[in-house]
Amino acid sequence: MDDQMVLSMRFAWHPDQVNSLQIATSSESISSLTSPVRLASAYETTIGNNGAISTAPCKTDVGSYFTLTLRLATVNPTTDTRRASIEKFMRAYFPATVKTLGCQGVPH
Repeated sequence: MDDQMVLSMRFAWHPDQVNSLQIATSSESISSLTSPVRLASAYETTIGNNGAISTAPCKTDVGSYFTLTLRLATVNPTTDTRRASIEKFMRAYFPATVKTLGCQGVPH
């Protein structure tokens, strides 16, 4: 059986708030997404055909803002066949992660 990366997740803390849509559309970002759109959500979240980026205030000793990037390596980025699944995952996983981290000043 060949090992193949199916998805990757990046957890990052920042001193300042980041714009998830700007990150998703930047040609210089390793987190760029195909056909990104911002979701109406309690958290700033951008979904693309091949992943998502969510960010929220999270005051810890590491930083003041937490960002989670999800990338699906084996998804065809030109089709939106996984977009609904990505959105469903982020709507469940990101709030649970923020809660687990004990972030202060965020919606629950």
